[in-house]
Amino acid sequence: MSRIAYLFVFLISFSADDSEVVPLLWQDHQRIYRLAGADMVGGARPLVVHIHGFRKRDQAIADRGSLERVGWSALEQHALGQEFLVASPAALWGQWNLAPGLRNTTLPDGRSVDDAGFIFAVVRELIQTRRADPARIYLTGISDGAIMSYGLLCHPDSPFAAAVPVIGTMTERDRDACRALYPAPLMVIAGTNDRVLPWDGWIFRVGREISVPETLDFWRRIHSCTGQEAEMLEDLDPDDGSRVREINWTGCIAPRTVRLLRVEGGGHAVPRALRDGETRRKGRNSDIDAAEVAVNFLARFKRPTE
Repeated sequence: MSRIAYLFVFLISFSADDSEVVPLLWQDHQRIYRLAGADMVGGARPLVVHIHGFRKRDQAIADRGSLERVGWSALEQHALGQEFLVASPAALWGQWNLAPGLRNTTLPDGRSVDDAGFIFAVVRELIQTRRADPARIYLTGISDGAIMSYGLLCHPDSPFAAAVPVIGTMTERDRDACRALYPAPLMVIAGTNDRVLPWDGWIFRVGREISVPETLDFWRRIHSCTGQEAEMLEDLDPDDGSRVREINWTGCIAPRTVRLLRVEGGGHAVPRALRDGETRRKGRNSDIDAAEVAVNFLARFKRPTE
């Protein structure tokens, strides 16, 4: 792993929403992350690490002051309600290093951008400063952030007790090279009509994103699950054109540790209720609040620290 020249102890931003933008020197470059719940006191807290999706370079540079768009506001709301911290690392130029050769993710000195190392360094810093409980470190990611999440879970240094990737699946490269030392419980939220990161997977320039069923089958085998049960959730919004089927794998090492929320008819949109005055977005399911169900799922798990 690349060496770390550790944390600047000062803050470069503070806002009334109880969040900070915290700098961290990694690979001789100043990286930053958003920390929600920064003012909470009373000892080490559960921590959710949220990995954002694809961002254009100019957007990423313009938003460095607050990182508001890097965070997942609904997740922060539900997590803070349960006294969790939420850390949202920012990709160096808005885009994660998901696969060699996929993007221009090389530093000026020729080194590859080590995003996994940076994210793990954020977690270590929060544990070492006694803000985060090492047994209750969780992971979420949306779109490209979901793809990144699978790679993080497969890393032997992964500290995560459970994870919820949303509208994104696993690369074939991460699946084949997976070195997970701990079978983290997993809940996947994905739409069957996703046209950006398709349910059935897709082939890109330097590799393949496997399908949602392939992804779940891989994690089902990691957890030694032998069966599954499914139920259709209540259709709270008949006008959104989609339904949610909850599938739980059975016979696993531990119960209810692999779950899929299959949004039938859902697209590349995070499920949540339609807000007042908001125009309905095609493909967005409104029967569930993805942020709420994510926090409730994660909160059930605690990782042994030995």
